[in-house]
Amino acid sequence: MSTVQHLKQAARRLSSVCDKAITNLEKAEAVAHATNPLDYAWPHHEQFIEQWGGLGATTLLLGMNPGPWGMAQTGVPFGATHVARDFLRIKAKELTTPSNAHPKRPIVGMGLERQEVSGTRLWNLMEDLYGSPEATFAHLFVV
Repeated sequence: MSTVQHLKQAARRLSSVCDKAITNLEKAEAVAHATNPLDYAWPHHEQFIEQWGGLGATTLLLGMNPGPWGMAQTGVPFGATHVARDFLRIKAKELTTPSNAHPKRPIVGMGLERQEVSGTRLWNLMEDLYGSPEATFAHLFVV
């Protein structure tokens, strides 16, 4: 199995675990709204893995809290929309806002104008250090 296939399989397993956790949190009324971008934004996340997951990275950067203006919109880790489109070359797909999403946080996807600050900083740094996504992902992968 290729690295890309392993990454996609791992992302699907993680998504399944998150789905169960979200269901349990909602049943316990521990949260009012919780969504899983690995479900509704899978087309973008899959593109991200397929394009950048098999280039030989030896370092893994782990994001812990997908924000409402980044991965929650794009399915891309630290996924400020302009970065996902322009630097990472993720092609926009239509995404549907999950029924359990917060009404003030609809899923706009790649068309969202507001940018996720930490994603903008991270990917601008990667561009400054490595110059291109190809060079970046030859060294590191972001999840």
